[in-house]
Amino acid sequence: MHRQWSVIECSTTIQKDEDISQNVQLPKVPGTDQFTSFGVFGLMFNAQWSNHARTSSLVRHWIVFTVFIIGSTYILMKLIKMFKRKLVLSGGKVRVIGRGINLCQQSYQYKDNPVERMSLLALKTKTLITHQHEDVFTMYDVLRRGQRFTDKYDKKCLGRFNPKTQLVDWLTYDQVLTRSKHFSDGLLQLGLKPSNESCMGIYSINRPEYVISEYGCYNHSIVVIPIYDTLGANVASFIANQAEMTCITCDKTSRIDQIIEQASQFTTLKHIILMDSEQITDQLRNKVSTCGFQLHTMQEVEMMGQKNPQPDHAPSVNDLAIICYTSGTTSEPKGVMLTHENVIASVSNISIHLMEQQATNNDVMISILPLAHMFQRIGEASIFCEGGKTVYYSGDIQQLATEIKLIQPTMLLAVPRLLNRIHDAIYNKVRGNIIKKYLLRLAYQSKRRDLERRIIRTDTIWDMLVFNKVRASLGGRVRLICVGSAPLSHNVLDFLRCALGCVISEGYGQTECVGPCTATLMGEYTTGHIGPPMASFIVKLVDFADMGYYAADRKGEILVKGPVVFKGYYKMPEKTAETLDSDGWLRTGDIGEWTDNGTLKLIDRKKNIFKLSQGEYIAPEKIENTLINSRYVMQIFVYGESLKSSLVAIVIPNTPYIGTLTNVKFRQLELNSKTGLNHPTLKEAIIDDFKRIGKRTGLKSFELPKNIYRSSIAIMRKAAIIVDGFLIKTSADNRRKPKDTQHLGVDWNKHASKQSNYPSESHNKIMALVGPRGDDDGGGAH
Repeated sequence: MHRQWSVIECSTTIQKDEDISQNVQLPKVPGTDQFTSFGVFGLMFNAQWSNHARTSSLVRHWIVFTVFIIGSTYILMKLIKMFKRKLVLSGGKVRVIGRGINLCQQSYQYKDNPVERMSLLALKTKTLITHQHEDVFTMYDVLRRGQRFTDKYDKKCLGRFNPKTQLVDWLTYDQVLTRSKHFSDGLLQLGLKPSNESCMGIYSINRPEYVISEYGCYNHSIVVIPIYDTLGANVASFIANQAEMTCITCDKTSRIDQIIEQASQFTTLKHIILMDSEQITDQLRNKVSTCGFQLHTMQEVEMMGQKNPQPDHAPSVNDLAIICYTSGTTSEPKGVMLTHENVIASVSNISIHLMEQQATNNDVMISILPLAHMFQRIGEASIFCEGGKTVYYSGDIQQLATEIKLIQPTMLLAVPRLLNRIHDAIYNKVRGNIIKKYLLRLAYQSKRRDLERRIIRTDTIWDMLVFNKVRASLGGRVRLICVGSAPLSHNVLDFLRCALGCVISEGYGQTECVGPCTATLMGEYTTGHIGPPMASFIVKLVDFADMGYYAADRKGEILVKGPVVFKGYYKMPEKTAETLDSDGWLRTGDIGEWTDNGTLKLIDRKKNIFKLSQGEYIAPEKIENTLINSRYVMQIFVYGESLKSSLVAIVIPNTPYIGTLTNVKFRQLELNSKTGLNHPTLKEAIIDDFKRIGKRTGLKSFELPKNIYRSSIAIMRKAAIIVDGFLIKTSADNRRKPKDTQHLGVDWNKHASKQSNYPSESHNKIMALVGPRGDDDGGGAH
């Protein structure tokens, strides 16, 4: 039997202060005497809400707002999830990198030896790569291949940013080859011989004329020798005399002044060529002539060659191409002899390792690292081989950030310092803003998931909301960054791979193997290692019992072998024998460990170590590379000696960051003055941050500096321990005391009396971030 329901009309009239139940009739359920309570409760609630409407309006609006925010967030997250499944948000292109690479096995054992490994990219041929292209065997062939493969419409090769016009002044491949040909023929008119017996020094910053000079030398098999300030005050005369150099090409008159100051020390130099003809004056010519040298402009030398053309004398693969001087641990620079085969093998090595990310004729590389080091040189050569473009900034490091936005490069070689600044700038902007921090974390996590699937993209909603400004700081078009010279912090590398939406490959190597010998593979998303061996190398580990490392434990000193390894140190057979054994293995001086997936991990340093008085070994470079990640520090130099029990350090504070701190004790500091820099508050903050970093990274207490001296770049430059804006280091066991310490305004012995004393011995200087470390080149991560 179906139950029937009937509804009785009810009155909803409500009188103030009267019993609601007396005026409201509710529907009755047939067959019972019970009334439903829902109607009464609802009406009573509405009445009470109306009575208190004025006092509860704020609460009501807050509830509505909260519900709206929660609902909107939920809908937004659902939309993001839906779009990500389709891998399209804005219709942009998605790049999948490292196809076919097994990241779980990135190298294989060479001849079944567990401590010797080779690249998987060389597995098919079972041989080490010497060249990639059949038309490029020497540096003489590089620009010529680029001329054939460059874009047929613009043919741009070299450019330099013009700060006056805010544009790039370009030279085409045809123009570069023509000028280099005229320059090389002009060198013969100055008395240089067209053979490997002649050499020419280049004393210059990166600029188009540097490349024209270098590749002009290759036309007649002349050896190129870069000269760089950080090798020492008298380096030019030492190199010129050892190499019996008769000609040096300089970029500006200040270089000529340095040569004139050492004029009496030069025994073979005859000619000085100046790249900028407008800087030549009669007074300068007379000054140079008085010293026994002849001064020429580059334009004059090119005119000589144009009027007296000569047939090319192309080099062979075994001819010397470059003698690249590094500082090392002796009092004299060491000339690393590199053949054309060495250099071309390294150029090919990089291109093969980059797989689908290798250079094309559409790429634009900005040249930042010094051409005096092999990392930048082979990077540019790889661009030239494919017909791409290289742009040099104006030379003013203060304007680099502005100029890189206008140049809009697609590739660049960088040092950790540049990437650390980008990373710190991002986090400084969101500091103190909870919403921005939350969005940044969501953006990173989302793009990290893409990275784990080997997807590189710049078209997600997080790029539009968060990361586009970061990319814009590098011009907005960068697709590849290769990092070397020092270790890059794991969290910085991981974050910037997501934020910049480009491939970042970290490499390790040195001048003696023409740059990188290992590098992270395309598609690699993990950190904490320096990748597998590259295609031109065999890498092995050998015992180093002094520090307790044994190859049986997959740990030991790193040795490399292959067609990229140098031929020896110029006129230094004893030093060559120490570094290069009879079987052709190069001893790097670094301690490594093989990981389970066949990548190499740097764990220690054999060279540049010393003991403290309690017998503990100290590797100062490792400590510097760790503590440089302090937010209070821009640059750092660590020192200790065997007669003392603790370390001290020179620190250049990160004044832009400190200036943004809201803490009253920091706002009161005059950071541009000695008093402000050496205020106990700042010292305490830096040492506390060192302790925080040390605890996080596993540094032992004796590895942390117990005393520090703070200074500015301007003060350090006066003391001659700042070169080109970078704090210099030494690679000797006794690290060098800054000369002219009175400029520092501090008594070093008094300052370090409780902790350590700086030694008085002078040693060769090298750059902290972009120069060679020991025998290492800027192409390596250490």
